[in-house]
Amino acid sequence: GTSLGNTSILQAAANIATALGEQANIFLTMAECNSMGAGLLGGMSVDDALGALQAGEADSVVLLENDLYQRANKATVDSALEQVQNLIVIDHSSQATLGKATAVLPAGTFTESDGTLVNNEGRAQRFFQVYLAKDEIQESWRWCTDLMSTMDDAPNWQTLDDVIEALAEDLPELADIKQ
Repeated sequence: GTSLGNTSILQAAANIATALGEQANIFLTMAECNSMGAGLLGGMSVDDALGALQAGEADSVVLLENDLYQRANKATVDSALEQVQNLIVIDHSSQATLGKATAVLPAGTFTESDGTLVNNEGRAQRFFQVYLAKDEIQESWRWCTDLMSTMDDAPNWQTLDDVIEALAEDLPELADIKQ
């Protein structure tokens, strides 16, 4: 897989497949759910984002279901977060970045949520809620729309399909997600 971030391992696998001939296949898995989707969107690396925070380019950050301490060394993350006035963490799991948060919003797990991700084949994969979350827990996309509702000209997304429609309109890479 790709989770080790080691190109030598991937090259070795490719060499073995080449040596085995045309009938050999390689299937790479992504490190985490929606890694492929995040890659399709482009954007900046975690290192670049932390550098922007260290440079004071943002006073508020919304961290969505991620632990910065798993993405970069502690000193770098600490230095970046010292520059942030408001760190809002939306997550369903306890993790190290929660200790730096000014606000924590409890997100539902995939079993408590409806959503769509891009799987390691590059296909949209929809998932549906099978458990009712407790009152204070809601889907991550709902927390994001609640936060956005405080901004001028915020979209009025009421359903997951509203979010998917907006993504398909704004990001050509995700245009087929509606299907």
